Amino acid sequence: MTMAREDLYQTVTDTIVAELERGVAPWVQPWRTLDARFGGGPFNGYTARGYRGVNVLLLLITAMKKGYQDPRWFTYRQAQTLGAQVRRGEKSTQVIFWKQLKVREKTSETIEDDRKSIPLLRSYAVFNGEQCEGIPALAKVEEKAPELRHAEVEALFVRHRVDVRHGGSQAFFAPALDFIQMPTVQAFESEEHYWGTKLHELTHWTGHKSRLDRELGKRFGTEAYAAEELVAEMGSAFLCAHLGIDGRLRHPEYIGHWLKVLKEDKRAVFKASSLAQAAADFVLDRQVETPESSEADPSAEVRP
Repeated sequence: MTMAREDLYQTVTDTIVAELERGVAPWVQPWRTLDARFGGGPFNGYTARGYRGVNVLLLLITAMKKGYQDPRWFTYRQAQTLGAQVRRGEKSTQVIFWKQLKVREKTSETIEDDRKSIPLLRSYAVFNGEQCEGIPALAKVEEKAPELRHAEVEALFVRHRVDVRHGGSQAFFAPALDFIQMPTVQAFESEEHYWGTKLHELTHWTGHKSRLDRELGKRFGTEAYAAEELVAEMGSAFLCAHLGIDGRLRHPEYIGHWLKVLKEDKRAVFKASSLAQAAADFVLDRQVETPESSEADPSAEVRP
């Protein structure tokens, strides 16, 4: 039975708040082997579609708690369609999707095209590949050498003509002058840390008024800066996963602010994760989808 819409908002928020209160960032990638074919994160093993937005967080939370190394998830029916079976007693993980409800406005005539769509939040249950018997082994992907992975990251900065300047002891994006400031590679504890930080600042860069125009003041008020950092944390984590960069929590000092934002607004994590996904899509030159269309119900895609 599907939970009521408002209860679902609260349930998802409570799940993520609980992790942050433990000092855990649920967007940090737990798998050692990343597969960019499916976005580098959890994906549906039947449809081969990567999960997006808040669903990435929900599935990573379960994966970290249970120690799952398999990034594939299936509905019960999808596992059966593949000739597999969910083990008896295994508990599912709830993920969300938006269902479009067609309604006719009171002022409209009886013309079909006049109906408008109202997005309704719904949930469905999935199981990790390690919870199933008979699931084919995941094909191993040869890990790319660091220099190749780093070259792919740099290619994004070149393609988007990002103004990156090196020097000093701080990394930041200057929106007024539209450039990213980075310390030299030698100033970081590792080259991997340098690239992860650079992707964090690149996510900030996407919010410039000439690009995605990410204005958070109206929704988050005095916590707008903290909300932008939350978007950058998640957006850069999505990018790190896709590009095979070792991600990490860059601003743990903001956890208290994020908790305040999430506790005051049960929809805040949906908005932040949606904006983070849009930022990653922009960087990777993918179509930026609306929050309501960003996640379809994969169980509906099973063909009997």
